[in-house]
Amino acid sequence: MEYLIVFPKANLAIKAEKALLNSGLSVSVMPLPPEIDSGCGIALRVDEASLNDALNALELVTVYSREHTPGGYKYSKIGEFNGSSAVNP
Repeated sequence: MEYLIVFPKANLAIKAEKALLNSGLSVSVMPLPPEIDSGCGIALRVDEASLNDALNALELVTVYSREHTPGGYKYSKIGEFNGSSAVNP
């Protein structure tokens, strides 16, 4: 399963991408899917193995799971996180 990390502002997404790539994590930028109506329009996609390390490195973000289904993708909100701590799971 993959996860999307959503940011309130685009500059925070760009800054986070640089920090995570410099930490050696596998991360990619993608446009925010229309099914998710929060955030700045940019999301970072991470795999399950990288999620905890990514959350530990980032400030307040919202996380969605991304599951491949026969009709496309299904997105489910996991919660809001500040560092590794759940703010609103």
